[in-house]
Amino acid sequence: MDDWFYMYGGKLNGPCSFEELQALVDCGRVMKKAMVWTEGMDHWKSADEVPEIVWKGEEPKPQLTISPEAKIHKEKELAEAENISRLKAKMESISVFNWLCSFVVALIPLVNFVVLMNWAFGDNNTPRSKVTWARATLLTGLILSVVGLLFWLGVIPAFWR
Repeated sequence: MDDWFYMYGGKLNGPCSFEELQALVDCGRVMKKAMVWTEGMDHWKSADEVPEIVWKGEEPKPQLTISPEAKIHKEKELAEAENISRLKAKMESISVFNWLCSFVVALIPLVNFVVLMNWAFGDNNTPRSKVTWARATLLTGLILSVVGLLFWLGVIPAFWR
């Protein structure tokens, strides 16, 4: 015998047996939109969503059971659909305005480094073309910084003499 709980008058009531709950439904104390719960349910449901409860003048609803294998299969399908939508977002083309804004942000000292690092190695939702551009910009900046440092230290002018 399962213990059933239900909301009535804004208060939690129960536990009671299913037969007691059905009697409360029959007398009108538990309405179709009243929230009910018993062990084994994922979350609270309105009484009309529970197939075991029979409403006056209605035939009993057939019990719908989902096998664990079917549940796992459904979860895999949802995860695959989410991955596909993420991939589509990465493959979207970027507008000219978006590129201009990205370029202007890349010109701001210090901010550019943080933003480029985020675009290059951070968020998975960044379009692939922007990721590639950010990585190329960072690599170019690194190469130019090393060459500038070598000039400043005098290594490159001494090498050319």
